[in-house]
Amino acid sequence: MSMKHKAFVFDYAGFKRDLKGLIEKSLVTGETAELAAYVEEERSKLTDPSDGRPLSAQWAKSLPAGDPQAYGLLALTKFYDASGRGDIGLGYEWSEIDDVLEREAQDLQPAPLGRPVGQPPHYFDPGKMGSYFQTPALVKQNLTGLRQLLRRRGDLEVLLKPVVEMLDKAASQDKGLYVHF
Repeated sequence: MSMKHKAFVFDYAGFKRDLKGLIEKSLVTGETAELAAYVEEERSKLTDPSDGRPLSAQWAKSLPAGDPQAYGLLALTKFYDASGRGDIGLGYEWSEIDDVLEREAQDLQPAPLGRPVGQPPHYFDPGKMGSYFQTPALVKQNLTGLRQLLRRRGDLEVLLKPVVEMLDKAASQDKGLYVHF
């Protein structure tokens, strides 16, 4: 089964300041009260992650009770455009790009993905297929590395163009990336 790579320009600084610690704590403890309070407090700034529509007043009724992943996913929408219009991911081609980077530039391995949030075994992964984040600094580092690789290996330009464009979009806004499958 091939997985579809979805990526969104992401306000990593805001996420780190306001939400990252709450999600990590909730993942470890299993408690969702603080996340639920955050979602309720920020509801006017949140959207349904499946369609990007404003979060309804009855948002809690649609969630499995006590699921930090589900609460975190709702809260996360404050920091990216969850509508389909916001997706700048690599689609199904991500795997081929990742394979080439693994062979040609191992230091760029997080380029199409990023790094998980949380600590083993308590990772934030609401879709259970992979959820990753890149800071603005990591986005810029990966973009610089990809451009250096392309100067050495111009034959990879067509294949790597989508990941360069994805990273460039985030870097031009001085933002991070949120990637999931």
